[in-house]
Amino acid sequence: GLAKKRWWPEATSDVVRDLHRRLKETLDPHGILNPGKFLD
Repeated sequence: GLAKKRWWPEATSDVVRDLHRRLKETLDPHGILNPGKFLD
């Protein structure tokens, strides 16, 4: 996961990144699972 953090934004579209953020917010609305990690 964290190894991808550096290149992931360039390798994925805005739509894919937005989908991942929305899923994270839906499944973890309080941000307690892995705070400050990959999607932040």
